[in-house]
Amino acid sequence: MANMDILNLEEQFEQVKNETNQADLLTLLKEIKQDHFPNVLAKSAEYREKYGDDPQLVQLLLLIEAVSHAQIGVPKQFNLNYLKLITF
Repeated sequence: MANMDILNLEEQFEQVKNETNQADLLTLLKEIKQDHFPNVLAKSAEYREKYGDDPQLVQLLLLIEAVSHAQIGVPKQFNLNYLKLITF
C-alpha cells in the first residue's frame, strides 16, 4: 500500500505563506522534517504569538503542535483549542 499524506505541510504552508512569515515557516518546516519536535513546539508557540492576527496560520500551528505532542509521546492536558481544528 502506498504512503498517503494526510497532512501535507508544504501545501498547507503555501496557503498561508506571505513575505512576512515565509522565513519562519521554512524554519519550522525544516525542524519538522528533522523530527525536532520539541523545537517545533517552541517555535510554533512563538509564531502563534507573533502572527496571532492570522487565524488560518494560527489554526495550522495548533494542528502542528498537536501532531508534535503525539510524535514525542508527551500527553498534553486536554486543550479545547485543538477541538476547534476539527470541522465537518
